[in-house]
Amino acid sequence: MISVPSDIMARFQVFLNRQSVHKQYQPYYKKWFRFYWDFCHKYHHPVSKHESLRPFIEKLRQKKTERLPNQTGFGFRFFVS
Repeated sequence: MISVPSDIMARFQVFLNRQSVHKQYQPYYKKWFRFYWDFCHKYHHPVSKHESLRPFIEKLRQKKTERLPNQTGFGFRFFVS
């Protein structure tokens, strides 16, 4: 898995706090953010483009991810806010 640079992950942490995401749920948001980051880099999709979210979700469906959590698209909002 391609790692998210520490400076970007630190900014994502600030974003989570500003969005009042409860600390109990933050690890899940971070997990899906890492998955999205990895997907975009592995398959050459721009991380900050809304168009990258659809292929990411489709890939999750192909892998038969049973339930796509709300956190899946939240990382994208980080880049466009």
